[in-house]
Amino acid sequence: MASLVPLPPFAPASESWDSYLARFDCYLQANELTEVSQERKRGLLLSLCGPEVFETARALVAPVAVQATPWDTIQEKLRNHYAPKPSKIAARHAFFHQN
Repeated sequence: MASLVPLPPFAPASESWDSYLARFDCYLQANELTEVSQERKRGLLLSLCGPEVFETARALVAPVAVQATPWDTIQEKLRNHYAPKPSKIAARHAFFHQN
């Protein structure tokens, strides 16, 4: 099957990281790439995500090369960076200081 139009890079100002990963999964399905290796998924994501996310991924996994980092590790580190879980203390503060 011929490749479809490439997935646009991640734009943090207009979508969440979880939304981008969902679109990435849809892209893999549309291109019949759901059964590819973890290494290929890693390569596809890092090729399509845009230069800003690529540099962020490199920084998050340093000193290990991003190309040698397991797929699950890259997903986890990027999710923690772009969609961090809120702090319990901050959530408590917001709850008790609502109007």
